[in-house]
Amino acid sequence: MCRFDKDNLESDKGVYQYMAWNVAGEVMTQSAFLRYSSVSTKPSFIIQPQNTEVLVGTSTSLECVATGHPQPHISGMRGNGESLDESWYNITSSGGLIIQNVTLQDHNQFICHAYNNQGSIQASANVIVQAPPQFTVTPYNQVAIEGRTIDFQCEADGNPLPVSAWTKSGITFFHLPSDGRHMVLSSGRLHIIHVAQHDQSQYECQAVSALGVRRVTVQLNVQSKALPVFSQLPQDTSAEVEKNVEIPCSARGEPQPTISCSKTGVQITESGKFHVNSDVTLAIRDLGQGDQGRYECVARNSFGLASTSMVLTVTITQGRQAGDNFVESSILKAIQKVDSAVNSTRRNLFSRRPWTPNDLLAQFHCPQDPFTIETARAGEIFEQTFQLIQEHIKQGLNVDFDGIGEYQSVSHDSLYNGYPLPLPRLISTEMIGTETITPDNRYNHMLMQWGQFLDLDLDQTVPALSMSCFSDGRSCSLVCTNDSEELRDNTNEHGLLKEGLLVPSSGKHLLPFATGPPTECTRVENESFIPCFFAGDHRANEQLGLTAMHTLWFREHNPIARALLKMNPHWNGDIIYNEARKIVGAQMQHNTYSHWLPKILGDHAMKMMGDYKGYNPNVNAGIFNSFATAAFRFGHTLINPILYRLNETFGEIPQGHLPFHKAFFSPFQIIQEGGIDPLLRGLFVALDLAATNIQRGHDHGIPPYVDYRVFCNLTSVEKFEDLHNEIKEPKIREKLKKLYGTPLNINFWPALMVGDLIPGTRVGPTLMCLFVTQFQRLRDGDRFWYENPGVFTMAQLSQLKQTSLARVICDNGDNIQQVQPDVFLKDCWKDHNKVSRSLRRLGCRVSLQLSL
Repeated sequence: MCRFDKDNLESDKGVYQYMAWNVAGEVMTQSAFLRYSSVSTKPSFIIQPQNTEVLVGTSTSLECVATGHPQPHISGMRGNGESLDESWYNITSSGGLIIQNVTLQDHNQFICHAYNNQGSIQASANVIVQAPPQFTVTPYNQVAIEGRTIDFQCEADGNPLPVSAWTKSGITFFHLPSDGRHMVLSSGRLHIIHVAQHDQSQYECQAVSALGVRRVTVQLNVQSKALPVFSQLPQDTSAEVEKNVEIPCSARGEPQPTISCSKTGVQITESGKFHVNSDVTLAIRDLGQGDQGRYECVARNSFGLASTSMVLTVTITQGRQAGDNFVESSILKAIQKVDSAVNSTRRNLFSRRPWTPNDLLAQFHCPQDPFTIETARAGEIFEQTFQLIQEHIKQGLNVDFDGIGEYQSVSHDSLYNGYPLPLPRLISTEMIGTETITPDNRYNHMLMQWGQFLDLDLDQTVPALSMSCFSDGRSCSLVCTNDSEELRDNTNEHGLLKEGLLVPSSGKHLLPFATGPPTECTRVENESFIPCFFAGDHRANEQLGLTAMHTLWFREHNPIARALLKMNPHWNGDIIYNEARKIVGAQMQHNTYSHWLPKILGDHAMKMMGDYKGYNPNVNAGIFNSFATAAFRFGHTLINPILYRLNETFGEIPQGHLPFHKAFFSPFQIIQEGGIDPLLRGLFVALDLAATNIQRGHDHGIPPYVDYRVFCNLTSVEKFEDLHNEIKEPKIREKLKKLYGTPLNINFWPALMVGDLIPGTRVGPTLMCLFVTQFQRLRDGDRFWYENPGVFTMAQLSQLKQTSLARVICDNGDNIQQVQPDVFLKDCWKDHNKVSRSLRRLGCRVSLQLSL
């Protein structure tokens, strides 16, 4: 018989047979089945895991045993539900967890999970890992300059989390000074501001916990600060032409300062002309008259700067200059002519009774007080002297108007530097003329138009004598007057400008008509009897695009004046007029320097110009001669021969586009052919001026191109191949050689026009030099510059800086509905990303409060 005791196991279940055997054989019974019939039970813990503390690097275990029917399975996990990595944790067959080489990452809650088909249970325990302090970020030795702020980074980890403490110079339990300069941040970082000499020492960072202390030392060395000081001051120097000169500019300081040199505000760079030696001496080779001037050395380090300057005088060994006699004789002749004219006028006015109202008016306007008479006489003598000098120039006299170099003769029958000078017209056709028009791939015609508008606003160069009269032969000086007061509407005290014809479709006005003698606008009788428009510049009628710009800004003034009157009803007309004029001028300044100039000069030149630092009374903001007569005439290369005129859908208007030569002095085409809107739209998308500019250079005594290379720190030129950096095309250099024979004779303006453009700009290096110099002077020497503190409040200035030419066009066109945000950039009108009339208006229109 087979008997099973009471401690039966689940594994005892199965099939059994009883077998008997002896030497004669064996026999087996039939199969018998053993089955258990017991009640299933849920899991229950026999042993539960317990919280345990363990040191880093040692081992520990968590026991977990459970029973139930069927026998439960046991698994483990972290407290956040993550399963255990069996490559890191060892789980025993009974369900226990063994952790070897404990780390801080094992500081966690662990869960033991027991489950069978009847249910599941779980129990948890915390493994508390204790770790002595350990640095995670250690400080490093530092050298600080006196007055600076330094930080020593020191971070530690451990369990319990260590506390950071610092000592100085090995003194135990050193307490940091309570002077507010020393701080230990919660991260353990030591922060010292305004470092002083007595802070120089060895510092120790300590990480302290119940399990121990860790230490790390670091050295702080403090250097005394030293502002730059020139060790050798340059002295005013006089040297002869064609000599070399050295200007010492060495300086010391801590840290060692860097030295930069400039001439009349223009940074000097290394070139064939200028060289800075290793001992910080500025060497100038082959002196010319263009090198004369004030030189400034600036030494900079992180604590400040020091500057010193000297004046270099370049002398010529000869005595009196060739033109001195002509200047003296011109002054005497001018005095004689003016006095004769004054006496003649007095005889005509007062020797007989007045016959007409005009005669009475002339007597009334004739000044009587001596001061006024002498002031007017001095001005007339100056103008007459200047005209007489111009006549001498045409005859071949050497005159320097710019102070940059000596002007070459314009007599075409003589030799200069061994070669005759070519006629301006020949230079124009050979070098400047072109049969094809290359469109600008980035900018539209508005770039040119704003440049011309700006040019005429900045300067009024005296033309050649042959151009100083109207088409009827009368001298301009006899009929041109100061029109500033004539522009104002003096019928009220509203500070408005006079308004012309009303455009019915928009309710806006055109410019008023000019009065007085017949003008250029009526020169072709079969076209129109409509006179010229009257604006602040009589050249506003020169071409229709320019007229449209004048109309825009004329329309900008009056709404601002009306808004100012509404906000300040106690103001009189003069105050309103001048405040509105100031706001309009500020908008023009902002548009020019923030939107137009960066496209012409590029990023590098704008950095050369520098940020505005306030009004400088030592800067002459006047327009120098070469800029007005040559440099700023570069815009003539941007002119398109067609003025496009577009309707509201940007199609051609019924009257068609306008050849540029037909746009001169023709205001009737604005009145009769759609107003200013078609012209403005044509500017969004994008006469032989060259010969005029070359002749203008002759009339104004502009020095040759090579003198300006010296002024702009470019390399000297002896042969045409020396121009290869600025004029890379050999064919162009060959044309110049054919025309001039020697590079010493090259006219300034043609050289600017054929030079290669600097990438990202619309100018070459010489033009960039002159533009930066001129526009920097215009800004820094202008006491009323819109950014100068006191001209506008900060709130007003913030609003002004949000204005744009796009907004002015939207506000002051007749029916402009769409314009790209940057009106100088080309735009495809098939796109719909436009600024509509909802373009945000200038804040000063609505909320800008102006007061005296």
